[in-house]
Amino acid sequence: MEKEFERILKEHFSSYPEMLPQDAVKLCYQSEFGCGHFAPSRERASAYLDEELNEVKSLPEPVNEKPIETIGGGYVRAYLRPYIRNGHEKDKLITAFINSANASHGKRESFIERLELIHALAESGNAPFSAEEFDCFIAEYRKHWTEKGIPAVHHSERYRNAYYPAYRVLSASEAAAAGILY
Repeated sequence: MEKEFERILKEHFSSYPEMLPQDAVKLCYQSEFGCGHFAPSRERASAYLDEELNEVKSLPEPVNEKPIETIGGGYVRAYLRPYIRNGHEKDKLITAFINSANASHGKRESFIERLELIHALAESGNAPFSAEEFDCFIAEYRKHWTEKGIPAVHHSERYRNAYYPAYRVLSASEAAAAGILY
């Protein structure tokens, strides 16, 4: 797990040099827990997707946006703009998202190991932020952990302004079943 996630982190750090600790933690969270923090009804998932698709129409198109991106732990990010532009059906994406959200998810211990890996990469100068910046974010973030769970985080404003992310986190198997892998 560690080698795969280290490779993924380095790829993301290279592809998204505006990443802040918050964005690395979001990637870590998604690779461990998937989209389990957000499992709406089919109707709400459809409405939310429609809202987001309308929003992204007014945003600049990111340079070299991939249709799908591996994030580790058996999960992918399926980017909305290329997905819709390539003629894929919205209903298949919604089904894959709901099925992914309802599947079992990761473990706190594995998530912590992933955070330690981010710290080590930052400490060695292999992240777009310092270990001190990461430690400051983690100290604040840990205040929100409970026995029941670890909260998801949003992308930083800096990341949103640089990359205009619009995607759904899916299990790789659900993405493949929906015919939306590579």
